[in-house]
Amino acid sequence: MLVRHEDSCSSQPLCLTDARPRWQNGSALTRSRAPIYELPLFLCMGLGLSLARPAVAEKTDRGAVLPSGAREVGQDRFRSPEGYEETLRFYGKIYSKERFPRRPIASLPGLRAVHIDNPNGRQGWEGLNVYELNGETRIYVLAQHPGKGGVHP
Repeated sequence: MLVRHEDSCSSQPLCLTDARPRWQNGSALTRSRAPIYELPLFLCMGLGLSLARPAVAEKTDRGAVLPSGAREVGQDRFRSPEGYEETLRFYGKIYSKERFPRRPIASLPGLRAVHIDNPNGRQGWEGLNVYELNGETRIYVLAQHPGKGGVHP
């Protein structure tokens, strides 16, 4: 659609311009731009994707990441809000098995336990013990000894 603009073209008696919005214009620069009313749609989609992520860690103890919703039950001891397998899956995403080796630490009936080692020890914790006893999953953060790099008694 062409529109007559007399005031914008002072040297010509009649000036015709394209009345389409700039984003619909045939220009290569403006053709790829999305209209402004689509911006909230993209923002909502991005927000929805960020909310759809699995629960991430909300706090740390001595630098060790804890699952969201973990409750402190003692010094460096926490109750996991999820079951044993889910807690191990959470730590599998946070701490890769290649960089943070794991080993079983208990072989008693009714008790499952895994130690996650922190080989670099620069984060203030030496390891994590994840264990399940009587249907309850707990996490114990092994603090790094300040002088020797060992564990506090």
